Amino acid sequence: MEAIQKKDYEGISKCYVRLCQLFDDEKKQILDKIRTLPRQNKDEDIEQFLNAFVIRTSVTMPEWHWLTSQVREHGVIEGEVFGSAAAATRW
Repeated sequence: MEAIQKKDYEGISKCYVRLCQLFDDEKKQILDKIRTLPRQNKDEDIEQFLNAFVIRTSVTMPEWHWLTSQVREHGVIEGEVFGSAAAATRW
């Protein structure tokens, strides 16, 4: 919150990217576990989990959810970011 108040955009960006990485890592672990279940309708289970994840994040972290949807909608994640500090970083 302090980074937002100070308008430290680099700090905000680093926190956002790290939070996204943590979410992606945890989602991957859960999806891998669903895929190993002895069930025939794993695709349905995966879809239900992903839908529940979106709903849960939109309720518990509405600002993060909104920002993520805006970043994806505008295709920012798919592009290249050329350093705010050092070398270029590819998302």
